[in-house]
Amino acid sequence: AVVYSPDTTLIATGGLDARDDNESSIKIWDAKTGDLVATLKGHTSEVLCLAWTKDGKILISGSWDYSIRTWNTTNWKQTAVLLEHTRGVRGIAISPNDRILASVSGDQTAQLWNLDNGQPIGSPLQHPNQVLCVSFSAGGKRLASGCSD
Repeated sequence: AVVYSPDTTLIATGGLDARDDNESSIKIWDAKTGDLVATLKGHTSEVLCLAWTKDGKILISGSWDYSIRTWNTTNWKQTAVLLEHTRGVRGIAISPNDRILASVSGDQTAQLWNLDNGQPIGSPLQHPNQVLCVSFSAGGKRLASGCSD
């Protein structure tokens, strides 16, 4: 997974750490110099998706370890772990107002989250097969998701 920060000064990358099968870190890189800025540890399996809030203050990651993690980009500390999915988190999207997160998973669901308190919004949206991608409309009133059916 890879994503630029909103101001394009940083790049976040995630995947599977080759040296340690029990941990997958997110690396933050200086986009101009290529220097490593920070390494974020917490996921226990491959990082599949990354998203940055528009204000650049929060980085969000989804992983094969079924978790979603939020990171404060001022100090690079983990601020929350969102646990509802029962399979790997395949995609995430942040609403245009930076208040709602949508996540999709191999557990055949899409879930909405309140980013202010880290709590799920409503019940998961069921799909006929694993859900692979998700996107908010420009106005944030609609959500599109795609599954392998």
